[in-house]
Amino acid sequence: MEPEANTLRKQKTTGDVHDLG
Repeated sequence: MEPEANTLRKQKTTGDVHDLG
């Protein structure tokens, strides 16, 4: 899920990234 996390990180740099954690 690293590649997807990178894309999401660029789109949402709030706290959604933590959800993927």
